[in-house]
Amino acid sequence: MKVVFICLLTGFLLLSGWMSSPETAKKEDRVLKQSLSSSPQHVEQIHIGVIYPNNKVVRIRFHSGNQQSAAYRDDRNLINWKGEEAWRELDGVLESLILSKELDESFYKNAVLEMFAISTDYKEFSMEVTFEDGTKLKVEE
Repeated sequence: MKVVFICLLTGFLLLSGWMSSPETAKKEDRVLKQSLSSSPQHVEQIHIGVIYPNNKVVRIRFHSGNQQSAAYRDDRNLINWKGEEAWRELDGVLESLILSKELDESFYKNAVLEMFAISTDYKEFSMEVTFEDGTKLKVEE
């Protein structure tokens, strides 16, 4: 569990610019401030699926609001959390994902990859995000 927390924290620090170069951090800070100022939306639901060439998978499912549920499976790190355990681990991380709907898919994808320390050597990636206003974003590769 400590390893997962460290991975999540590292991802968050990278995303927030704490571990980036000064130039990158300034650019990311500008983009983040701009996105937060233009109609920020909490993530209501997120489904992430990643399949690696060795058939190991990462699956994340999180529903807030009235249908609260969560599951987190990461074959690479031998994690298989469901219910309350998954909720505790994912809630704080995903609640920090307050971004503008106007940002492009690659911004969200990169944010999720960093937040969950998901390596980019996958063979399949899918993500579906539902914002609190019902707007959906889908990414499939």
